[in-house]
Amino acid sequence: MKNKPDEIKLLEDERRAAVFHLQEYFERELEYELGGLPAEMLLDFILLKIGPSIYNQGIIDAQQYITDRAEEMYGLLK
Repeated sequence: MKNKPDEIKLLEDERRAAVFHLQEYFERELEYELGGLPAEMLLDFILLKIGPSIYNQGIIDAQQYITDRAEEMYGLLK
C-alpha cells in the first residue's frame, strides 16, 4: 500500500543516517547531546510537519522539468 502524501517514510538506512545527522548537528551547533529517542522523535515531527511541503515542492519541480522537456521536444518538430 502506498503512503499518503502526508506520510513520509524513510528506508531504515536513511532513517538511521537522518537521526545521526540530527545528533551531529545538535552536538556541533548547540553543544547539546541529543539522545537516540529524542532524535527519532524530532525526525518524526519534521517528517510530519515539514516533510509534506518539501515533498510537494519536489513534485512541482518535477512537473516543471517534464513540461520544459516536452516543450523542447515539441520545438524540434518540423
